[in-house]
Amino acid sequence: MNRCHSGWCWVPSSSCTDTCQHDRDCQVSGTLCQLFIGDFNGDLVDEMVTVCAPPSNGSGATGTPCTANSQCLRGNCLSAGYCGDPCCRATDCPSGYT
Repeated sequence: MNRCHSGWCWVPSSSCTDTCQHDRDCQVSGTLCQLFIGDFNGDLVDEMVTVCAPPSNGSGATGTPCTANSQCLRGNCLSAGYCGDPCCRATDCPSGYT
């Protein structure tokens, strides 16, 4: 049974996490707002969710060329071939990005 207030449990550390729109929404030190895609509720349909999680193993910042999610700080290698950040509107993005 999920006992997290947010409904999201970060499985690798068995700890609760929060949904987010920006890094500033993450209250636990060392976590970043990251995009995850998967079938989280078992309905065989992939969903997208942004939650506070420890950085992925990659070191690529926004705009760094990549070929795999594992190369990016937030684990999000976009189909255009560069690391990206989750955002809701263009003003959420770093300068020079939309």
